[in-house]
Amino acid sequence: MRTTLTLDDDIAALLQERARKLGISFKEVLNKTLRAGLGDATPRAQDPPKTIPHSYGFRPGDNFNPVLH
Repeated sequence: MRTTLTLDDDIAALLQERARKLGISFKEVLNKTLRAGLGDATPRAQDPPKTIPHSYGFRPGDNFNPVLH
C-alpha cells in the first residue's frame, strides 16, 4: 500500500542511519520498525538454558542430612 507519511526530522534521520548500517532500504527499515513497535516482530529463537554440573564431593550412598548431624 502506498501512502504519505510525515515523520519528525530526528526520527527520519534515525531510520535513514539504521537503513544505511543494515544495508537495507528505508522502506524496509520503516516497515520492520513499525512491526516491532506493534508487537508483530518475529520472535527470535532462544538457546535453551545451560545447566553447569558441579561435583560437591558426595559419593553414592552418602546420606547428607544437616539436621541429623
